[in-house]
Amino acid sequence: MSISTFRTLAFVAFAVITAPLFSQGTCEIEGLFTSPAFEECGDDLQHDGYYYATVQIGDQCWFQENLRSEHYRGGDSIPGNLSDGEWSTTEAGAQAYYDNAAGNLTYYGRLYNWYAVNDDRGLCPSGWHVPTDGEFMMLEMELGMSESEANGVNSRGTNQGMQLKSSSDDFPSWNGTNTSGFSGLAGGVRYGDGSFYLLSSHVYFWSASSSGVQAWYRNLYTNNSEVSRNYFGHRGGFSVRCAIDFTDDCGVLNGDNSSCAGCDGVANSGLVNDDCGVCGGDNSTCADDGSSSETDADGTVFTNNADGSGSAVYTDGSTETWDGQGGGSWDDGQGNTSTFNADGSGSWESSDGSSGYYNSDGSSGITYADGTSESWDSEGNVTYYDAGDDAGCDGVANSGLVND
Repeated sequence: MSISTFRTLAFVAFAVITAPLFSQGTCEIEGLFTSPAFEECGDDLQHDGYYYATVQIGDQCWFQENLRSEHYRGGDSIPGNLSDGEWSTTEAGAQAYYDNAAGNLTYYGRLYNWYAVNDDRGLCPSGWHVPTDGEFMMLEMELGMSESEANGVNSRGTNQGMQLKSSSDDFPSWNGTNTSGFSGLAGGVRYGDGSFYLLSSHVYFWSASSSGVQAWYRNLYTNNSEVSRNYFGHRGGFSVRCAIDFTDDCGVLNGDNSSCAGCDGVANSGLVNDDCGVCGGDNSTCADDGSSSETDADGTVFTNNADGSGSAVYTDGSTETWDGQGGGSWDDGQGNTSTFNADGSGSWESSDGSSGYYNSDGSSGITYADGTSESWDSEGNVTYYDAGDDAGCDGVANSGLVND
């Protein structure tokens, strides 16, 4: 995935406002309470009865603590208090806090399965969203990780994990430096079977990006200074951070520039591949020899050259070539090959070890896998027979006759 600097932060105005409910001027947004005091990143944001700290990291604005809401954005409850059996079978959004201990909720927030992350009702407050895999990459690169490392899996980078973990001076604390202000804490995980594990040593953060029946996550843990990227089944219960909404360079809300990117991956560049497959090219790299390449509907790749020669690579692994003069070759990818010439002659080899030839006058010959061989003239008459190493002195295979 190519990541470019594409963000234009859109601090979305909280517009769906009803009459104030409290003397502080708190306003109702889609059924929940969000503080109007939030004007810029760094301000606290009230959501579902709790004030969240926020932090600016590069061009991104993040929650500085884990989400703990029991409700979707519009006020619908997210099911909780599921037994291990219920957690391991549900395909609906669900939440929990570690070991159902109130102290863990206080420090680490809630753990959500990915069904809740992916629910259209929205897990984060209005104007915020669960960040994509690409947005986590941007965060990591802002902290010094290279793009090639960011696109990798498992532990990547250098000390980005330390920068994201809370420090020993923070409360609650961990063993990082927290120079980013992200304040990651080791809130553990609820596995797909419902069991809780890894409190005080690991934290897993869901991304909004699916990978088939799994989804991408980030993992920080005590004995690692890097950031782990991988994917996990949708029933895993992980922590969630929210990021503020933005508009990408294509004008798409929370987009990744893919909707208007050129072949160079840059938004609005207008570059396309030429007929030679070169991004932004002028066909000069393949125009001189008149060659071309195309893939048909079933996936077969054909290459045709100006001199009439060419090749085909079929989806079953077999290949074919032609020289433009009536000759060519064939290989089924299983050990069977043949060549043919413009004059009608040719040869072949079989995966069973036999081989043969044929001439333009109709004569031919074959050598079998057991070592015997024979040939025929153009009329089909046998002109030669060799029974191989097992033949007696009479030329008959296995006759046992020898010269006295």
